[in-house]
Amino acid sequence: MTKLERKQLKKFDKLLKKVCKKQAKKSLPTLDAESSKKQLKKQLKKQRKKLTREAYRQLKLQFKLPSKKEIKQQAKQTVLQQLNIQTSQNDEQYSFESIPAISLTVPLKAKPCGGCPALKNGLCKCAIKKQNRKLDGNHLRHAAG
Repeated sequence: MTKLERKQLKKFDKLLKKVCKKQAKKSLPTLDAESSKKQLKKQLKKQRKKLTREAYRQLKLQFKLPSKKEIKQQAKQTVLQQLNIQTSQNDEQYSFESIPAISLTVPLKAKPCGGCPALKNGLCKCAIKKQNRKLDGNHLRHAAG
């Protein structure tokens, strides 16, 4: 969400609260007693909150924000258009994902195991296990897709 959109949303929110407050005042009867003023204020507040909730619910349906997946797809399409690269469906199926490198010579955990080989200039067993899991998971994802 850009700064301009946030600013517009704040203005809209302020206006919505103002309108809801007016509508709540119109819908409730006016009372004269001092004790009834407190009750009236409470009722006004409840009515205003109810109206704003309903308005937000309706507006949410109108202005649906795109999901992360949709944003990624749009970004990918714009980049591809700028680069003028033609892609096929097979490209996604056979693409390679880079696996983040894990340092095997440094202990993986903040508090390393008592007999961690990485403390004695060896390879950390926990880091090796984690890397193997990432490799296995990555191969399984490509085989299933």
